[in-house]
Amino acid sequence: MVKVSVILCSYKGDSFIKEQLESILSQSHDRLEIVVQDDCSTDRTAAIVQEMQKTDARIKFFPNEKNLGFNRNFESAIQKSNGNWIALCDQDDIWHPEKINIMLASHDGKSVLMHCDSVIFKGQPDYSLRQVSFLRRFHGSDARQLFIRNTVEGHTILFQRDLLRQAIPFPEGVYFDWWLGYCAAVYGGVQWVNRTLVWRRIHADNQSNGQEKRVQRLIHTYQAFLNHPSTTAIQREFGQKLISLLTAKDKKNLRAYLWQNRQLVFFFKRKRFFNFLSQKKKLDRLIADLNFENS
Repeated sequence: MVKVSVILCSYKGDSFIKEQLESILSQSHDRLEIVVQDDCSTDRTAAIVQEMQKTDARIKFFPNEKNLGFNRNFESAIQKSNGNWIALCDQDDIWHPEKINIMLASHDGKSVLMHCDSVIFKGQPDYSLRQVSFLRRFHGSDARQLFIRNTVEGHTILFQRDLLRQAIPFPEGVYFDWWLGYCAAVYGGVQWVNRTLVWRRIHADNQSNGQEKRVQRLIHTYQAFLNHPSTTAIQREFGQKLISLLTAKDKKNLRAYLWQNRQLVFFFKRKRFFNFLSQKKKLDRLIADLNFENS
């Protein structure tokens, strides 16, 4: 049985981290290591993890001497693991007890990264909830789909260790899950496991890595993508065009270019629920969200 390393990066998570760790320790997959790296929490997070570590040797705890921030903390913790597969998780979610086994059993034999669905909750989770059927997530190797919208979310990721040779170090200022998804797409492919296997808790203290559409951040992210050695010519052309239009703040031609490539831009919407008019409205909101005036 393959060894799976679960990476949990904590920061002031004492309200929910015990419940998340219990859901990981309850996984049906027998061969786990759980790397918990705490980023200088000032609450009881470290004490809770250390207490649980006493009763389960699968937990390995690493407190940081100085605060690394979200991306660097994950990068550092990942490099302390030694599993064949690496799973990432948030400190305040709850996992399906079969999450790892379901994903491993679903592997297509070639993709270097898999990700599943999740459903958000507040308070107590409703385990009957599932992801809405008219949404889909990225799969395959056409990384152009990831330039506008990343649906490879960190808390759903399971990837092969070999991907680290393509992804480490994480570029500064680029969301680590967006980067991992892109690296996997251009290197060996991404597989979407269409199962809800994570219940994602929403609360006031969530550290979000949502898709911020500030223009300078997008340009910086696209440049990182283009610098990846496995980026293809067609992906490079697409990214360079987006960078030039964003740099020029050319809303009119950016809108026209995105409309021309709407099948890439709106890959996450199933067609029967997403008609011509809906696409135009969605594109208008996308352009408005870029907020060139404050870039």
